[in-house]
Amino acid sequence: MTSSPDLSTLLEQRPLGLVFDIDGTLSTLARTPDEARLDAGVAELLEQARQYAHVAIITGRGLEDGAKIVNIDGLTYIGTHGLEWSDGLPPQHPVQLIPEARPYAEPGAYLLDYAEKELATLQGLIVQRKHVGGTLHYRLAPDPQQARARIFAVMEEPARRVGMRLREGKLAVEILAPLSVNKGHALRRFV
Repeated sequence: MTSSPDLSTLLEQRPLGLVFDIDGTLSTLARTPDEARLDAGVAELLEQARQYAHVAIITGRGLEDGAKIVNIDGLTYIGTHGLEWSDGLPPQHPVQLIPEARPYAEPGAYLLDYAEKELATLQGLIVQRKHVGGTLHYRLAPDPQQARARIFAVMEEPARRVGMRLREGKLAVEILAPLSVNKGHALRRFV
């Protein structure tokens, strides 16, 4: 059996990269997406880490949303599970969609517009927009199970019609491009 290198040996290797998620990792899970904040001391630790390693933030959030929470230039920001990339804080650094995601920006925006119109009376609904698709949060709904059922009933057919897919999250329904891109793929691309 071979032994694994110790942490100090790994940290001495170059190039060195450190990759973090936001929600539930750098930030305690918040009641609503807009209430998320970095935990105390995290910004200072990220500032220190970027002196020794290439630091990336990979999030399911839209890139600008995630970058606004972290708010440190000099990091690579990867949003929407790997569909959006920026080598620094927007708008000083451009946000780029991976090429295969570009055709889904318009259908995703259409579905979010449709959700805002058709689900306008659904109490507690939060619509979170991203460059490609977005998320319909129902965690504040008085009856989350009823809200979930209504979202799927209203959104499944329009999503199918425009070639997008729905995926269930934590008290949320994600509107996604039909691509096999996720944080794991994004991590491999970053490496």
